[in-house]
Amino acid sequence: MWDDKLIFSYDWLIKSFKRHYKDKNYAELQSDEFISPPSTTRHTIDDPDIKLLDPGTPWRIKLKLSNEQGYLSLFISYCQNKFDDDNEIYSRMARIGVELFLSDSTNQAILIKSYPPQGHYTRKSNENSYYKIQQFCDSKIVFDDNSIHDAHILIRANFYCPNFGLIHSPINTLPNFLTSFESEFNNEEFSDVIFLFDCHNRIHASSLILGLRSTFFQRIFNKHRKLQTVEVQNVRHEHFNILIYFIYTGKLPEESSLSWDASKNIIRLANMYEVKKLEEFVALEMEKMINVDVWDELLQIALRTENEKLKAFVLSYIRQNWDNLVKTQKMTELLSCDNHTIVNELLSCNRKTKQVNEMVDKLCSETGRLDI
Repeated sequence: MWDDKLIFSYDWLIKSFKRHYKDKNYAELQSDEFISPPSTTRHTIDDPDIKLLDPGTPWRIKLKLSNEQGYLSLFISYCQNKFDDDNEIYSRMARIGVELFLSDSTNQAILIKSYPPQGHYTRKSNENSYYKIQQFCDSKIVFDDNSIHDAHILIRANFYCPNFGLIHSPINTLPNFLTSFESEFNNEEFSDVIFLFDCHNRIHASSLILGLRSTFFQRIFNKHRKLQTVEVQNVRHEHFNILIYFIYTGKLPEESSLSWDASKNIIRLANMYEVKKLEEFVALEMEKMINVDVWDELLQIALRTENEKLKAFVLSYIRQNWDNLVKTQKMTELLSCDNHTIVNELLSCNRKTKQVNEMVDKLCSETGRLDI
């Protein structure tokens, strides 16, 4: 069986889709060229040096409309490139699936079509070497419904593990965030939602993009389709701005810097709004800041956000520095708190030491608790 592990996604947003085809009987649109990571394709060259240097595979999406036949056709074509030419790579294997989203009159993202992953072979010498869905979508869905007049559409190309077994994706691969909408960020022209803050600042956003990249926003906008303004309370504008910017671009704003206090707020927001990649990124940054002054806060954050990787990192730090940490006031306070989860996690770090047993006995006698 194929291992259908999603490794990479590319989003192609076509604004005001109908305008591109106005008064045309046959037309074609194409996306910018994009590159999928090396882990999304397989080729026949066994040289480990070539595999190590492989920059990835360039692709381009084409969308064709034929009014006579009444449907849209989709093509994802391999783009010839210097690396493949220089290394005599004549074919690649990929496994591709496609999704089509359409915005309705309230600019909500609606999944219209979804095609499961299929194996696809590219051949440099073959002009017809492309992934093709001849009848991708009935044109009536896009053109004949007045409720979606002048709609935006988004085509998402999903690349899956192209071979049997698990293939590790590069560290910097961010599924569903590899298409940047930076030019649309805080753009009044392409927005239907305004976030308002106590400081009187505001952020303009598109519910279409937010819903595609955050399951939290997807649920909110599906439930409240006419929602146009959102009052954000008890959250600093600059921290929420980082959240929305990351949703749009998959990165942090260039001018932003993550202090300890900022990181605590942003990881909480990322967890609350279900932006997993931002949560993972901030967690990695917080790991670099761990010391005797903040380890206890980081443990509580890891448990509160249910971040297993972060929790494992903090517990490892505690084990390695147990002799010093066990004597601190922070350790005493945590071991005597009412949160059994925290107490048990701490005790698991060094349960067998005499010092821990003495501390547990003392706490039990003082608090009357027998369940530590």
